[in-house]
Amino acid sequence: MKLIKYLFIAIFLLIVVVIGAGAFFINTLDLNNYKELIVDKAKQATGRDLIISGDIEHTLWPRLGLTLGQTTFGNAPGFGDTPMATVDKVNINVAVLPLLKSKVEASKLILHGLKVNLHTNAQGVTNWDDLMPDEAPADEKPSESSASPAVDVVINGVEITDAELLWQDDQAGTKVQIAPFNLTTGELGDGKATDVKMDLRLKNASPVMDASLEIVTKALFDSKAQTLSLQGLDVDLHSTGESFPNGALVVDLTSDVSGNFATQKYSMQNTDIKIAGTGDAFPEGKLDVSMQTTIDADVANEALSLSSLVISMLDTQLTGEASVKSFSKPDVKFSLASDLLDLDKLLPTSSAEEKAESTPADENEAIELPTKTLRDMRVNGDISVGKLIVSGMTMTNVNATVTAKGGLLQVTPMSMNLYDGTMKGKASVDVRNDTPKYALSTDLADVQIDKLSMDFLGEEQAYLRGLSNLSLDVNTTGNSVAELKRALGGKVDLNAGNGALRDAKLAANVEKAAAFLKGREPKAAGEELVFDKLFGTFNITNGLTDNKDFILNTPIIVAKGIGKVDIGQSTTDYTISIGLSEEPGKCGIPVTIKGPFDKLSYGVDLKTALKCTQSAKIEEKKEELKQEFEEKKEEKKEELKEKLNEKLGDKLKGIKLF
Repeated sequence: MKLIKYLFIAIFLLIVVVIGAGAFFINTLDLNNYKELIVDKAKQATGRDLIISGDIEHTLWPRLGLTLGQTTFGNAPGFGDTPMATVDKVNINVAVLPLLKSKVEASKLILHGLKVNLHTNAQGVTNWDDLMPDEAPADEKPSESSASPAVDVVINGVEITDAELLWQDDQAGTKVQIAPFNLTTGELGDGKATDVKMDLRLKNASPVMDASLEIVTKALFDSKAQTLSLQGLDVDLHSTGESFPNGALVVDLTSDVSGNFATQKYSMQNTDIKIAGTGDAFPEGKLDVSMQTTIDADVANEALSLSSLVISMLDTQLTGEASVKSFSKPDVKFSLASDLLDLDKLLPTSSAEEKAESTPADENEAIELPTKTLRDMRVNGDISVGKLIVSGMTMTNVNATVTAKGGLLQVTPMSMNLYDGTMKGKASVDVRNDTPKYALSTDLADVQIDKLSMDFLGEEQAYLRGLSNLSLDVNTTGNSVAELKRALGGKVDLNAGNGALRDAKLAANVEKAAAFLKGREPKAAGEELVFDKLFGTFNITNGLTDNKDFILNTPIIVAKGIGKVDIGQSTTDYTISIGLSEEPGKCGIPVTIKGPFDKLSYGVDLKTALKCTQSAKIEEKKEELKQEFEEKKEEKKEELKEKLNEKLGDKLKGIKLF
């Protein structure tokens, strides 16, 4: 019994000695004494300088922990003296006893003052290439027996404060700074929902941009199901810079996000996006857009869909749905509808002063089309708009079907009501070959052309008014505006009635011609030339328009026109022969229209007019002489007849019958 007693005493004393020695070791161990060794090992492993300026503190029981003070990690050779990374403080500790049960219970991870400098030089080399491990052979697979047992990890939160990331790419000319970056979370554990909050500020050098971003959500990750959900996700973005002169852009997004990493299917339910903008980049100096939708993505099958889509912008609301398959060669389908779509409010427009100061566009400048995108994508969609406003024009009951395949984009059929009339047509852009082709075919029936012209061209350039019918079937090809004008071909038929040509110079010259024909002094002409009928067929070949049947009838004159319009050179050479409505059979007075479009000259061909007048007078004289001759001829016949009757009567008096 004494032996057992002494044995227990000995074991107890041994335990005391071990614990005491352990306690003495823990209390006397100072990792700061090993800084030089740590620095040397880091140098050997990376070739970089590691500078530990702050203290290293640790705990071994009951929690295994480490606190690291200010530390600097050097940059790669050739990337300057700026450190690749620095940190002011790192703190993490783990409970010891749960480790025996393959469970990691860590305290909050604290990372303060982290600064990371990432750099790609002009040769495409990065300052982290030398730190990347060599890739394992492709056929080398990890052994199933070497797989680590499942470990239950619980971290009591993450706290990253005052972090900074500098990204510089000399090849792309990019320099981006993210500072400060802050991230805080609640307890992190498999299958546990936790609060997450992140905020950062981003600055870009070119183009200049200064943006702040804040994200708040409740995150839940399930490692077994490989799912992640972000409930009540709220993203706020505020941006200023060159893209938003004298203003800013604010974006707010809320959604419930869920995703499965195994199936690669993700969904954003109840998504609500609000965009508010101010400044010169937006029409009327402001922008107010909201979008509600549900977004579903199948990354594995490259599919994306937007359902229950509602977009509200200014006075416009657009509803419908859209889907995309194959991200590399998109197959797009959509169906969109709107009661009112005012593109003039949605798209930026230049002020009159800006237009006056702007340099005229170079017609030889190449037109940049997304050729590859048009060739790769497929589109099938329809658009329905109750009222459409674009470039000042108002259209109603707009319906169009858009298709694209292999580089041929078509809008057909296309129909609408506009200015008391109707329009039906189709249009296409063909980029299947190197030189794009364009085609437009449309019929306008009973359109008040003056209202359309005023809204589209403005009061000063609205040359025609009245009820008009226009048939247009044109096509062209080219890579610039100049080429398109020179290659233009097709046919245009115009038939208008009860209208007017709004051109004071033309009206004045027509009045001169009418006065000349009537032999009176010209009267003061108005601002327009009223007509009963306007008709013409215009054939276009290689940008040259040929017309031989122009007819213009007014209460005063009858006009017939013939001539050519060179669209490629923007010039015209046209002659209108003007006669009196009360004398339609007589020859007319030629009025010429010549010169460039922006400086047309009008004139009366008096030489031809005089020839016409003299010919008419000669014909009149011939008629007078002929009439006089006929009258005298009749008089002579009557005289001869009377004399003959007298002589015949005298002779008959001397004859006795009985």
